[in-house]
Amino acid sequence: MLCQRGATLVEAVVATGIAIVAVGISVPLVTAGRHEQQVIDAARFISGRIALARAGAARRGASIGIVFTPAGDGVGFRSYVDANGNGIRTSDIDGGIDLPIDVEARLGDHFNGVRFGLSPAAPAIGGGPPVGIDADPIRLGASDILSVSPLGTATSGTLYLRSREGHQAAVSILGATARVRIHQFDFQAGRWRTR
Repeated sequence: MLCQRGATLVEAVVATGIAIVAVGISVPLVTAGRHEQQVIDAARFISGRIALARAGAARRGASIGIVFTPAGDGVGFRSYVDANGNGIRTSDIDGGIDLPIDVEARLGDHFNGVRFGLSPAAPAIGGGPPVGIDADPIRLGASDILSVSPLGTATSGTLYLRSREGHQAAVSILGATARVRIHQFDFQAGRWRTR
């Protein structure tokens, strides 16, 4: 029985071509998956900051607030402790009464291309028409302060996050328990999915 070794030039070219096409198809899928995961990781980061505020409020016996402020091309956030028992207030922060307990951060500092924002195609969580790209992505009522009390309650609301590539996630906070949920918008199905 004779055994052939090696491949012809034509077979090598065909095999190389198939490999190039396979890589060409997989690279955009991997890149899209990486960007989608990045916006989910950013939502988990925000969720972790809320959990730290909740634990800190219980430990200190004082409310802690995460203050969201416009900062250049994004939104910065920083935690403050209520020093006088009347809640986290902008006037108390400006007056040096409610003091910061960490440094200001921005999503883009930790997650490249992720920011607070809304896709023009995504509706608000809970239904309704698409809210639009210019809508406020920090939905915490009248202010942009998420307060957590020592009793474990919090400001109810939703924080919307968006990647540069258009992937959309959200962090919703249930006020009665300070429970946090992470959501991802499924553009194909046209609805939010809880993660």
